[in-house]
Amino acid sequence: MDTGRHEGETAIVTGAGSGIGRATAIRMVREGASVVGLDVSEAGLEETRSGAGDASSGITVRVADVTSQKDIDAVVSSTLDAHGQIDMLANVAGIMDWFLPALEVDD
Repeated sequence: MDTGRHEGETAIVTGAGSGIGRATAIRMVREGASVVGLDVSEAGLEETRSGAGDASSGITVRVADVTSQKDIDAVVSSTLDAHGQIDMLANVAGIMDWFLPALEVDD
């Protein structure tokens, strides 16, 4: 693992409370990124933070619903206020229930 790969970069990771989202958030913070992890599960987010071990101070967790434009606007705004930039976005939240073609999916 390249612990400096994402040094100085800021990432937002959706679905960070479990599974692939958790693994992505932990990997990115261990590679030097400041990570803002989102999920609807506060308990899951806390498990993600603790799972990052020594790098856990680099993860900010926030309960947010990615299907809510209000929540997304608040996350983007607070991330820019805190970090001044957003360099990476990992959309990992597993919310697609209808399996529509990508061109048919709305906000």
